[in-house]
Formats: sequence, structure tokens, C-alpha cells
Amino acid sequence: MITIDANQYNAILSGATVLEQSVKYGPSVWRTDDDRIIKAFHRRRRYFSRRFSYARRFTRHCGWLARRGVRAPRVKEAYRCPQVGSELVVYPLIPGETLRSMTPGSPEAGRVLDALPAFLAALHRSGIHFRGIHLGNILHDAEAGFALIDVSYMRWYPWPLTVRARAANFRNILGYDRDAALIDAFGRDDFMQRYVEAASLGRRRAARLERAVYRG
Repeated sequence: MITIDANQYNAILSGATVLEQSVKYGPSVWRTDDDRIIKAFHRRRRYFSRRFSYARRFTRHCGWLARRGVRAPRVKEAYRCPQVGSELVVYPLIPGETLRSMTPGSPEAGRVLDALPAFLAALHRSGIHFRGIHLGNILHDAEAGFALIDVSYMRWYPWPLTVRARAANFRNILGYDRDAALIDAFGRDDFMQRYVEAASLGRRRAARLERAVYRG
């Protein structure tokens, strides 16, 4: 990771288009004219710690996913700017659109959501617990398939996820009104049944999953 000053920080962002921003931290994701994505990790504590780096964690998670065949950002550059209190990662644009951008009930949404349960089952079978998962950080491309973005909040295990961890993923997705609307238009029961079959859970674990998803 390269340490830069405020002038260099602003130069990197110069001319880039803001894609995401928040009221508290301001812009956090940009797209450049040459189709690169710049993602910022803003300071969340009073002091800018050298011991922990959100950018390093993001980069590590991306590499881990890529080695396991899951499409994710391929970080090319990482910067740390103590003056601004932020870190930046830069990676090429990943082909695809977020699932959240689809129109509920559309043929496109139907095709993508039909394939999503198997993708989630494969992640869970591989021990990948994407704690911050929602349909806004899953991309889909007709040729390349699914991809994960914003992968900071993730853990992985050398065994398949427990039913509780799987249920937590589904509760997180269904907790967003837009995501729930997309899945409900597809058919929530059909969606969950497709997941159960793809994950080969069996009757008992499927029942446990259903209770954990809808009753917490």
C-alpha cells in the first residue's frame, strides 16, 4: 500500500464519476473514464490506525475469492492517505449489473434469480460467509455469471456453513425491501426450495433453515 498526501488523493479522484455516497462519509465509490472503480474506506475512528486496514482486508478477501473461482474485484492499486483519513483501492470494472437494479417480475430477473440459489449454495458449501450480502453487492453478467463486490465483511471456514450462518445470509437479503420485492415477485417459496435442493440439505436441515430464516 502506498502512502499519499491530500493533493495526490484528490488527483486520483479527479474527473471520476461518483457512483455511491453516504450522508455521513460522502462519496465512497467512483468510476473513471477508463473503466476503473475506485473505492474509499473512510476513517471510522478518531485515530487512523496503522495496525488495521480496511483496504488490505478488502484486497485479501478479493484474492481469496478469486483463488476459489468466485468473480470479485482484482485490486491493482491501494493507497493510504492519513491527511484525509481514508484509504483507496483501485480495480478494473467488473462486467455485470447488480441484481438489485433488475425490475421485479421481469424475464431478466426471473432468469437470474432462477440461478442465484445454486450460486449461494456453492458459496455456503465452500465455507464462505459473506456477512454483508444483499442483492446490491451481487453482480450478474450473461456470459461471466455472478460476481461479488464490497466484500469487506466476510469470513470463511474449512467446512460448509452451518444452518444458522446460512439463515443469517437469507435474513440479511430479505431485510432489504427492494431485495425482498425481487424475490417475492419470483416466488419466495420456490427460491428457497431451489436453494435447499442445490445445497442438498435434506428434510431436517431444510426445516431448520426455514425456522431460522423466518423466526430468527
